[in-house]
Amino acid sequence: RMILQDAFGVKDFSDVAKLATDYEYLELLVTSFDKAEKNHSEPTKLPSITRAKMHELTRKLTLEIIYKKCGLVTYNFFSRDKDEILTKVGFQNEEDVKDYAASVGFYKKLKKKYFTDEHFKLPPWLRYDIKHDPHFERGDAWGSSKLFNRAERVRLVIELLYEQINLGILERHGVILQTYMTHDKKKLQELRETWGALSIVSLNQPIPKIQDYFGSKVAMYFAYLTFYTKWLIPLAISGIILFTLEFFFFPDMEFIWMICTMVISTAWAGSYLQMWKRKNAYYCAEWGTLDFSKTEPARPQFVGTRKKNRITGQYEKWYEPKKRYIKYIATAATTTTWIAIAVAIVTNIFIFRGVLKTRGWGRGGHYFCALLNAIQIQIFNGIYERMAISLTNWENHRTETQHENALTIKIFVFQIVNSFYSLFWIAFLKEHFEGCPEGEICNYMSDLRVQLSIIFAVNFMLNGVELAVPYMKYLKKVKQEEKHIEELKAEDANAVTRENMSFVESQAKLETHKGVLFEYLEIMIQYGYLLMFNVAVPILPLFGVLNNILEIRIDAFKFCNLVQRPFPHVVENIGLWEPIIRSMSRVGI
Repeated sequence: RMILQDAFGVKDFSDVAKLATDYEYLELLVTSFDKAEKNHSEPTKLPSITRAKMHELTRKLTLEIIYKKCGLVTYNFFSRDKDEILTKVGFQNEEDVKDYAASVGFYKKLKKKYFTDEHFKLPPWLRYDIKHDPHFERGDAWGSSKLFNRAERVRLVIELLYEQINLGILERHGVILQTYMTHDKKKLQELRETWGALSIVSLNQPIPKIQDYFGSKVAMYFAYLTFYTKWLIPLAISGIILFTLEFFFFPDMEFIWMICTMVISTAWAGSYLQMWKRKNAYYCAEWGTLDFSKTEPARPQFVGTRKKNRITGQYEKWYEPKKRYIKYIATAATTTTWIAIAVAIVTNIFIFRGVLKTRGWGRGGHYFCALLNAIQIQIFNGIYERMAISLTNWENHRTETQHENALTIKIFVFQIVNSFYSLFWIAFLKEHFEGCPEGEICNYMSDLRVQLSIIFAVNFMLNGVELAVPYMKYLKKVKQEEKHIEELKAEDANAVTRENMSFVESQAKLETHKGVLFEYLEIMIQYGYLLMFNVAVPILPLFGVLNNILEIRIDAFKFCNLVQRPFPHVVENIGLWEPIIRSMSRVGI
């Protein structure tokens, strides 16, 4: 009952019965519940049925709803070893896309003359209307003449599906294995050749094509990363000049060069954020994403009680706020505990370094403990990321924006302490706990330089892991399937299997992309290092530029080759990261 109610969104089970007349068990199930509700009693005992059989019947019901109520066409594929069925869902033709877009008031961009000509004075984006179809802009960054680009079509298909079926609920209960967006083979190949190749060294990204294909969320990430990297270049040039002057020509004027670095960094940080706001506004106007958050739909994974909205009169899912507040307290306590553990471990690393120093390790002990801290940062970040994802899912947020903001706060608060505590210890606490060398003035700049250099070096090397891990997981799934095929042929020499994996199935074997949140997080931690500790290592922005160029290439390759195509989420800005940048800039200055 829970699966039927949550997944198919029906209050009256007779609605399901109308679609399930061919399935004897579902008819008995619905009839039993209807009778029980009328008599205010528990449902009558039903015939015994296996979980697998119930899932099979529910899948058949799902396909029937997709065809009858959604009006979508389905294409079914067997996997190579025929132990899975892949179902591809889409609109039958362009007219169906237009009809549904008009029924839901989908926003489309008008032709340029209608919002630039003083005679019309219309806004650039209006709700699509079939009567005024010729007035809307056609084509996309790929030169297509169609009204809707690839990302928009995917959004419309998913929106139509989730009006009738909550695929997230079916996936959570094991009725279906997974849902994912399929690639357009021709466009994907073009992206691989012109953007996703590791050999391409350029900061000019095809943002319009990325937006048309992957949606505004992924495009906004690459637009921001490109903008940030370009703005780092002048800071890197000034850093190289100051570094050369300080270490090769005037080493006795260290304090003067530190002041120069601080002044340049302060001016850079203030201008950088203001210029990004202007760039962000341009993208919002171009993509029609202004005020999107006001109309954002509920997440498929959102679970709640169906209640009637007094304003709209529609039935909506509702989750009691008190329950979520209790969960907030529990997650806050968990995060605080992990922060305390991280602080304790880093403190003990510094105590251990003191022990090594007394035993004659000298600078070698310093380098070893700095490397130990850099590794500890990565391990703890990875462990807490998984925990934060589980905690945020448990909190049960209604929209994707609310869910992502909650996850962002948890992970950022933990990582900012885990990543920066050792540097703050050296800069502000070491003098009080370890004291200064006898007869000398405390100056721990060299310690900071070593710590920062090793942290950056470890982060740089770990970029390769981003490619290796998803590729190894893909190979593991392929080998498991090949092993299963060999077992089938050993049992039956005439077993029918396919020689090659289909394009659709190969995408099912890829890792699900976990979102650009973690990509943003890497940038923000780097931004904090650069802004707060640039005075210790003036050439740090140069390392940032090199790291970001590599990051762009790795992320582009990953999106085109190693992960499933992400859902084309709509965003109007970089989200919670903007106030985080502002706060970090103030702290750094």
